[in-house]
Amino acid sequence: MAAELRFRAMGCDAHLIVVGGADGLIDGARARVEQLEQRWSRFLDTSEVNALNRRAGEFVIVSSDTVTLIERAIDAWRLSGGAFDPTMLGAVIRSGYDRSFELLGTTPSPRHSLLGGGAEDITVKDGAVRVRVTGLSAASRTGLGGFGTLEDEGEWLTFRGLNPDRVPELVNEIVRQGGRVYAVEPRHETLEDRFLQLLKDQEQ
Repeated sequence: MAAELRFRAMGCDAHLIVVGGADGLIDGARARVEQLEQRWSRFLDTSEVNALNRRAGEFVIVSSDTVTLIERAIDAWRLSGGAFDPTMLGAVIRSGYDRSFELLGTTPSPRHSLLGGGAEDITVKDGAVRVRVTGLSAASRTGLGGFGTLEDEGEWLTFRGLNPDRVPELVNEIVRQGGRVYAVEPRHETLEDRFLQLLKDQEQ
């Protein structure tokens, strides 16, 4: 039996079809699409893409999804010989496309933007580290957020934006708080990884 959903996302018509699987799987898939829109839409002030554009020229901590998005965009730029350019936002805004299509009207007016182009200047640093740990209280786990953006996955804690030089300091702090560390490893989770994990979670 197939489940099907149609909805708007990222300025497009989204169409999801799920064949088989657990009940509610398609709702989880829609939630995933909406999560990515929250991270990537340039029309949402709180999105990670907007944070990158506002702080052009600086390093910005973002989710692994956005790291993957940027890496794929750079790959496309290189493979196309520059025909695809992910740094055209300034030019797009100056041409008048500064809002979603529904709000543009038929004759958009030129706008001002200082954003330039140049994908060759994009630098990606994936400073994510996973730590397998037991024995920490909820308060102690929360307190570790000072080392980077923290994702608590039970025994595994993922720290994003963590300088590798601070890993020994992080381990020492976990032990000081009464925790026991079993493994420390780099973490770069792809979109495919996240989607497969979503499917597993829905089936449990």
